[in-house]
Amino acid sequence: MFKLLNGKKGFLAIALMMAGIIGLAFESQYYTWTASYSINPLATSIVDITIPDTSGATSGTYVPTSPIATISVPSRKTVNVHFMVTSFNASALADDYYSLDVTFTLGTVGSQTMHIVVNGAPGTTLDVSINGVGGGSYDLYVTVDYWTGAVTDTVGGSFTVNTYAVE
Repeated sequence: MFKLLNGKKGFLAIALMMAGIIGLAFESQYYTWTASYSINPLATSIVDITIPDTSGATSGTYVPTSPIATISVPSRKTVNVHFMVTSFNASALADDYYSLDVTFTLGTVGSQTMHIVVNGAPGTTLDVSINGVGGGSYDLYVTVDYWTGAVTDTVGGSFTVNTYAVE
């Protein structure tokens, strides 16, 4: 086999092989692509929600009469606007509530429900998103469905919702 690479033919074979490798390396740069994403901070990144005080075992729905915030999306592209509650807040709310659901409605774009407390335990999905949001300002409305379960004390709560956009 090494006899084939002796002399001028061997030099030519090695030169052609190297040229082929370099040519393929050069050509391959035109067929690559980069997948990327970015997380954009929003001007309104923290939203506080306060549930009115109740006493005893109570279930109900709390709907503020006006938007709780205005979310401004500074992107030219469409983004997914996320709403997130920390597990610490969910655990604290699970001490007082048996069930706690929050529905986020972003203008006319869409809505998404987060189950913060389920059967007296913190929910497992504490980050929900409304997808396909274009640049602009949107009013954020919430609807809070709650059930305090069998408690004898006055129950009320407030918690923080973090918002961010993923492009």
